[in-house]
Amino acid sequence: MAENKFLFEMRVVPIIPTYVLINGMNIFFGFLKLIYLSEFIKSKTFYKIIYISIYIYIYIYIYYIYITFWRGIV
Repeated sequence: MAENKFLFEMRVVPIIPTYVLINGMNIFFGFLKLIYLSEFIKSKTFYKIIYISIYIYIYIYIYYIYITFWRGIV
């Protein structure tokens, strides 16, 4: 039973944060493309969207590192 749980942790669990990380990168670069193509670069909403997207990306990346390394240690 313990061996099955270990196999599940090794095979299934790393798929989820990788998927989340790839989606986060797509969202981040999507935001950058949206900002680049739009005309509101001079307004304050431009900076708000950049900050929000960077925070989302950093949060997803930290979550990915936490899942991969902390699960491996504990």
